[in-house]
Amino acid sequence: SVLLGVHRGGRQKAKAVQQIAHAIVENPARVESLLPVLAVAVRSVRGPEARAGLAAVVRVVEAQPQLAEAVRRLLPELKLAELAA
Repeated sequence: SVLLGVHRGGRQKAKAVQQIAHAIVENPARVESLLPVLAVAVRSVRGPEARAGLAAVVRVVEAQPQLAEAVRRLLPELKLAELAA
């Protein structure tokens, strides 16, 4: 509900996005339920929200590279480079 609030909550939105990314990194099994919420932030028309969402997605993929396919599926507009081993 924090991310969908359109009239306020800028700092709370960034914090919520960080918490969601942390939850995914800590428990990758939750990616299917939580990644769509990050997608809302990534697709935001507000710059700070979109940047926070993108940073969170990058954090998730860097920490859990096996989740890159889920990101590609749920955010097909993003182009992810392969991480060097």
